[in-house]
Amino acid sequence: MDQVVQETHELTDRIAREQIQDYVQVLDERLRNSQLRKKDYSIERRNQTKTIATTAGPVVFDRTYFRDKKTNHHVCLVDRLLGLEPHQRISRELASCLLSSAKDISYQGTVERYASSGITSRTTVMNLVHRLGNIESSEGPLPQKKVVSRIYGNAD
Repeated sequence: MDQVVQETHELTDRIAREQIQDYVQVLDERLRNSQLRKKDYSIERRNQTKTIATTAGPVVFDRTYFRDKKTNHHVCLVDRLLGLEPHQRISRELASCLLSSAKDISYQGTVERYASSGITSRTTVMNLVHRLGNIESSEGPLPQKKVVSRIYGNAD
């Protein structure tokens, strides 16, 4: 039974990744062919591959970079529509799961728990935690530090 559950889970994740890839491709194609887009943006580069690690696994898709005719800056309109930040490589959902897991177990344990996401480095989890700041541990609060007014030391 466990094998059937695992195979079904892998199949649904693969189907989800393919659906997301197809959705992004359709969005990108519509943007390239849009008359409204042509007024403000010109095509700069096509077929730029991007990979986003998600809970369903790594999603790989091609997208188009545009040049803003007013500011002359390069933009990826698909990223804007999807709510992706520049240089973002991890979905917000996966980042939330990684942070939640890192609160309870080690960074390496978190990587192993979400191995199917495409995250292979505990440094990635550490960087997420450090960007967020302090997180509460489920082990309970740390004991209060002792405050002393004087420290004595002996030296020879």
